[in-house]
Amino acid sequence: MELEQLRIFCAVAACRSFTRAAKELFVSQSSLSHAIQELESELNVKFFVKKGRNVELTKYGRLFLPYVQQ
Repeated sequence: MELEQLRIFCAVAACRSFTRAAKELFVSQSSLSHAIQELESELNVKFFVKKGRNVELTKYGRLFLPYVQQ
């Protein structure tokens, strides 16, 4: 787990969109998605589910977010 992955996680959670978070962080959407996939794989949980064009936090994402923000 890297600090950059946690920063990306917070941005996606706040924006509720991979596209908007990528623009906000000035990174490509594919690198942002890859960072989230690596984090989810490392922790063996899913943090986001797609809802139309947006994403929502899963139960695990909602539990993890306060720790990351701290």
